[in-house]
Amino acid sequence: MHEWMAQRTITISTRPFMVLFRESFGLPTDLARPLASDSPVLGQLQLLLQAMLGLENDILGWAKDDKEGNPLNAVEVLLSLGVPRLQAFHAVLDAHNDLMHLYIALAAEYLGEMEGPQKEQAAAYVALMTNCGHAMAERMVDCGRYIPGADVRELL
Repeated sequence: MHEWMAQRTITISTRPFMVLFRESFGLPTDLARPLASDSPVLGQLQLLLQAMLGLENDILGWAKDDKEGNPLNAVEVLLSLGVPRLQAFHAVLDAHNDLMHLYIALAAEYLGEMEGPQKEQAAAYVALMTNCGHAMAERMVDCGRYIPGADVRELL
């Protein structure tokens, strides 16, 4: 699962959006560069966001992936390791929720320690990143790429 998540943070393709978000606020586009603070928390937030969105995509797309036999999904990875369906789904859901709680706590910490001339832009960047999960979920529901009205409970 660790190997899958290392790949998933890349395959979710969030980094280009982070670069565009930074650019839109007039911030440096180098994602490794701290903003309004020398704290490493921003880098942690960016990585957490990628992991959360990857898991969110896997949760919301599981019905489609399962139907198509696509193994590139966190739930499917756990199933391939012999984890029972219900337990696998809840493990991914719990991991997502745990990461979300950590993200919220770290975002609050980062926002509280920001200082300097880019403070407002950096705060707006963090707020925009925070809204990505909701925006992605809405897109997945509306885009028609996933099984409309799929009930995950039917897969368990």
